[in-house]
Amino acid sequence: MPSLKSTTTKKALRPIDPEGVERGSRYVHLTQGFLNNLGPADERIRLTDIRSIGLSVRLEPSGHHSWQVRLQSKTGSRQLWETFGKVADMSLKEARDQADDLRRMARQDPNARQALSKERAQKLPFEELAEMWMEDYVSDLKPGTQRSYRQKLDLYIKPRFIGKKLKQMDNAAIDTWHTDISTKGICAVDKESKRKPRPAETTADGAFRALKSFFRYATEMKWVSINPTRDVKANGDHKIHRPLDESARRKVGETMNEMILDGSANVIYLRAVQLSLATSLRRDSLTTLEWREVDLERKYLKLVSKTATHLNPQYLPIGPLAYSILKSIPRILDSPYVFPGRDPMRPMGLSTLNATWTKVRERAGVYADYPETDRYGNTIEKPPIRPHDLRHSKTAKLAETEENPMIGAVVGIKTTEVLDRYSSPVKAKVAEVNTRTEIDFATDLGVAIDPEFYTAGARAKVAAPEPIQVVIQVGSWPPRGVRKAKEKAPPVPKIPKPRKTLADYPSDEELQRMVLERPVSVVAVELGMKPKTLEKHCKVRGLRVMPRGHWAKERAAGRY
Repeated sequence: MPSLKSTTTKKALRPIDPEGVERGSRYVHLTQGFLNNLGPADERIRLTDIRSIGLSVRLEPSGHHSWQVRLQSKTGSRQLWETFGKVADMSLKEARDQADDLRRMARQDPNARQALSKERAQKLPFEELAEMWMEDYVSDLKPGTQRSYRQKLDLYIKPRFIGKKLKQMDNAAIDTWHTDISTKGICAVDKESKRKPRPAETTADGAFRALKSFFRYATEMKWVSINPTRDVKANGDHKIHRPLDESARRKVGETMNEMILDGSANVIYLRAVQLSLATSLRRDSLTTLEWREVDLERKYLKLVSKTATHLNPQYLPIGPLAYSILKSIPRILDSPYVFPGRDPMRPMGLSTLNATWTKVRERAGVYADYPETDRYGNTIEKPPIRPHDLRHSKTAKLAETEENPMIGAVVGIKTTEVLDRYSSPVKAKVAEVNTRTEIDFATDLGVAIDPEFYTAGARAKVAAPEPIQVVIQVGSWPPRGVRKAKEKAPPVPKIPKPRKTLADYPSDEELQRMVLERPVSVVAVELGMKPKTLEKHCKVRGLRVMPRGHWAKERAAGRY
């Protein structure tokens, strides 16, 4: 691979992370000679042309480099990279012309990108389309999901379908691939993780879910007309539904009240379990709930996605039980979270919520009513109630008297079949049904309803609890004693590392001679950088640069 020293950057040089966590570009002045000498790269990186807007070359360690262009998305909120050819098959001039055409088409017709992608998807191999899926879709998901999809793609999907076209990946080929992983015992083991190796059936289902997500994206982008994974059955098609009945809710309520009195668990964490049962919030939404998302005056929760910025906020009604629980929770220091962790500036972890619920469940002795068979045929005599089953409990209670549209509006379940725009119930009716259900739950849990709930709407404003100076103790709440602060070691001053430059500047004497003989703009192009960058470098090094207008006068006089 040729040297990249004569470059200038707008961003720090970073490799293209295959997990989508970090991506960077290096801005260069591309020439045809430079492209002809390209060899395999040490790591995946993107070289962006400074002459053509958005045109880039993506370098691969395999040596198969491709052209990419940056286009605006349909919403205009983010930009997308579109791959449109190989460097070996297309010259620099042809790539610049096609990049201009692609940007023009994307501005004129938002759907032109999908139509163009469909035509090109018939020619590109699966591995290139999979990388487009990772950059365009998976990069908006949670970091854990990104890592999981990347692992499944590299270990199980690519080795089988590398070089294949989408038309070759039919239902039979995918079914055979899924069966091979399930029967041959292939499983991924992370050496740095303490997790036990998963069964082959579980591994096969995880890889199949990743491939299924890819084809859903391919169907949305019109690359394929029919999703080939829709008729392939997973090994574990087991849906768990273990809601708490009235007697189980009473046991759980009595147990939590006892744990609050004897101090055997953190009160705030127990309140999180109660709020989960009252509102049917998902675990990640519950643990990261912030006070700014709680409106006690108008009695609703405004849930904002912490992972995807393009999602609209979701509004859920607050009933008397949820209102009373939120009013009883003190605000810790200046923490923005309703349920902070050990560090008040960070939310409570999912493991903390799971551990708290496990302690409550085991002490209350609640299990599912009947033995169950898991997805692999093993019999479970006493199936445990999961934290997610608290969400099922309120939905099951609503199902006794209400229809699906009402249930979906209360607990925030959105399905295109049920929650149609014109069949959504009136918000006043939603609040009424939610209030009636939470009153029944409050009776079962033994939680007193705050009378302010019924008068909150008439007052001017109900503010969130004021911050108090309290430190959360890990084992119990309130704190049993004051611990002595550990003596901290004196801070060690950090020595700044020398900053590296990406440009290969000549010596000061040679550079001084160059900028005195020719304009800075001409010298900067020869060195592969911007004139302003060269001017700043000369100023730092104490080199003389001709004043503005000097070379214009020399050119007018015929001396240059």
